[in-house]
Amino acid sequence: MTQWIGIADAHGLESFISVPEQILEAELAGQNGQKSANKLVNMLSARAQANRHRHAVVFKVEVDDADAAAIKWLMDGERYTEALEKLKKCAKVVEVGKGMQKSWSMIPNEDLDPFSGD
Repeated sequence: MTQWIGIADAHGLESFISVPEQILEAELAGQNGQKSANKLVNMLSARAQANRHRHAVVFKVEVDDADAAAIKWLMDGERYTEALEKLKKCAKVVEVGKGMQKSWSMIPNEDLDPFSGD
């Protein structure tokens, strides 16, 4: 089981980043891995807040490696809605940003984006 962080919104999964991978990359670059991961979470939170009109949420989840691979495969194929649906079905633990729980329960749903063309 691995921890992942990212952003999801009305259109599906925008980002899906392995926390241990992020920490390891920073450590290998001679940086403080945990500090680097915290900086990434802060950046994702700011990005989600800037896109709340699309019900963007920042999240942290725990997912089995096989499920994570399937989600990454869907994202690589630009199937973002399906990737979020898969994530929501298989995540063992889910944490979302403060005040974002209702949006998490409503997405994916492109109709929630006020700028989505009809």
